Amino acid sequence: MLFNSTVFLFAFLPISVVVFFTLGRFLSARAALVWLTLASFFFYLWWKPSDILLLLFSIVVNYLIGNRLCRLAASSSATKNVLTAGLVFNLVLLGWFKYAHFIGNIFGSLTSFHLHLSEIPLPLAISFFTFNQIAFLVDCSQGKVAESSFLNYSLFVSFYPHLIAGPIVHHKEMMPQFEKLKCRFNVDDLSVGLTWFTFGLLEKSLFADSLASFANPVFAAASRGTSISMVDAWFGAFAYALQIYYDFAGYSNMAIGLARIFGIHFPLNFNSPYRACNISDFWRRWHMTLSRFLRDYLYIPLGGSHHGTIIRYRNLMLTMLIGGLWHGAAWTYVLWGGVHGLLLALHQTWRSFIEGKESLKLMMGSRSFQGISRIVTMISVILCWVLFRADSWQQADAVFRGMIGVNGLVTNHTGLGIVGIVKSILFVPSLLFQIPGLAMFAIVAALFWAIYVPNIQEIMTESPAEPDSNLTIIRLRWKNSLSYAVVTGVLLFTALHEALSGPPSPFLYFHF
Repeated sequence: MLFNSTVFLFAFLPISVVVFFTLGRFLSARAALVWLTLASFFFYLWWKPSDILLLLFSIVVNYLIGNRLCRLAASSSATKNVLTAGLVFNLVLLGWFKYAHFIGNIFGSLTSFHLHLSEIPLPLAISFFTFNQIAFLVDCSQGKVAESSFLNYSLFVSFYPHLIAGPIVHHKEMMPQFEKLKCRFNVDDLSVGLTWFTFGLLEKSLFADSLASFANPVFAAASRGTSISMVDAWFGAFAYALQIYYDFAGYSNMAIGLARIFGIHFPLNFNSPYRACNISDFWRRWHMTLSRFLRDYLYIPLGGSHHGTIIRYRNLMLTMLIGGLWHGAAWTYVLWGGVHGLLLALHQTWRSFIEGKESLKLMMGSRSFQGISRIVTMISVILCWVLFRADSWQQADAVFRGMIGVNGLVTNHTGLGIVGIVKSILFVPSLLFQIPGLAMFAIVAALFWAIYVPNIQEIMTESPAEPDSNLTIIRLRWKNSLSYAVVTGVLLFTALHEALSGPPSPFLYFHF
């Protein structure tokens, strides 16, 4: 059940909200939470009924292990043993369903013995609910978690706004909210939640899905072995970079909005990463909760940056390689993570080099240097996205060869060309996209919007995120007023029109 589907928008969402507040008003908060948990399980069951057994099994086992850890002394050997058993359980579960076929192929290529493991269907959201529960167990072992009810824990893991593709929520962010939640209708929560949801639905339906119609043909042509021209390759790469930007921004904002309707506050997960002035800044803005998890539960336990330069770079590379592998069982994902690890290490080297050099620091603070730094960061990220998007080395190689001009500047072999760019990317009549040159305008306009137009957390007055004052060219502050309600209504109607104009498309992060 997709957030942008008819059944979700006009059946599941209104029913789950109305029943939740009705139970909270006339029965009890506990009854409302029970309903929300059951609704979340139904939401998951809708995709593939058999997968619900795996989710329930994972929740029960982790809840029992977590409660056992809460009763043990934080530094005891028993705690380490129980935690090890919990981590092994989660990693084996994730490894079997997501990586068994991949590991079997590696083993077969290194030896003469082939395991012949068939590719196992990937259970939806297993990467996300596994990371949520690993963090829970680690914190239980450190004495940071008090025992909680099975109901609250089940809702913490299965709550449908974050279950499928995040954000990766932390127990200390969610459990206290469930304990204190009154489950009573609040018009402010509804208006704020609908605003977030509307912006997310717009980003998904109006931008991401439209951009896909140009990115996909380029990569499809590459997979067929077709020669890709430089123009097509770069526009395809830019289109995919913007597609995944608006797709993931859309999902993150829709998830925050849905949770807020119920009175639940989610952490921010996306903060205009294409404004980043360096690769470290990019990862502070992109998939913020995944970056937080990798930092707190992998990079720091490995030693972080406290044991010398070599160990720090090793930890960076291991963290990003595992982060890449988390996204998918393919060498392209591993290389994508490795390249990002290398870029982070290079950035750390540069920071160490300029330490104490005031003239260089002054130069780096200039607007011109900041602009160059953003361009370099953007190009680096786009090149990495080619690896992320490609289904194989051959496909990535075909696009990269096109990008460096091996096949010439412009060619008609692919049947693409810049005139074939997405036709309804903006509120511009699609006929205009038949005019040569407006394809470039469409990509540039989408990129301009991502960098210079305020994002939703900057617009919402209650947001903790500060605007990037040197980039955003306008200032908007949301108010709970009739005028903003009318604007939100118009935007929601537009988003619904776009979303329902064809079959709903899955979010890209649903694959992970």
